[in-house]
Amino acid sequence: MLREVNHRDEEDTDTADEDDLAIETKWIRVKNKRRKTHQSPPEKQGEVRERSSSRMGVKEKKVYPPPPITISGIKEYPVLLGILKEATDKPCKVTALNSDQWKVNISDGDTYQQVSAKLREKEIEWFSYEDKNTRAIKVVARGLHPTCLKEEIVTDLLNQGLKVLDAVNLKKRVVIEENGTKIKTMKDLPLYMLSFNNDGSN
Repeated sequence: MLREVNHRDEEDTDTADEDDLAIETKWIRVKNKRRKTHQSPPEKQGEVRERSSSRMGVKEKKVYPPPPITISGIKEYPVLLGILKEATDKPCKVTALNSDQWKVNISDGDTYQQVSAKLREKEIEWFSYEDKNTRAIKVVARGLHPTCLKEEIVTDLLNQGLKVLDAVNLKKRVVIEENGTKIKTMKDLPLYMLSFNNDGSN
């Protein structure tokens, strides 16, 4: 008799737990139903697909401004301004740096070429960085033995239709110890730096 009562009590607690669980999880089931009923209509879904397909089109190449030119050895601003006016009619932004140095920012590539040509003509000391719009695209090729001839690598890539410009074997500085003395030397790595033409054809 006692065992039957205990069995019934266990059944009552099980059903009570199930009821409590159903009440606690009711909001989850209602939330999921709402999500299903509030789906966007098929026309809007089609519009989203059209937008995503248009995004997958070919990206336009970003045009970067030319790098600044740093000019040394000119002490007076009017002298520098006269040289710039001889080179181009377009305005250039000039910033004074330390030790008789000037930084010249130029808006477009044609003006950059004109100013740099004029500085070379007048033999004025200047330097600049590589132009991002025209510099070669560089890629590292792994797994090529250091004894491979760079001419063969370039010829093979040209035969595959790639406009490669150059292949350079990368080296690593190592220290070798011989007879108690340390000798610094360069070790050839199985890596080649490949330079490609930056015209969008590769």
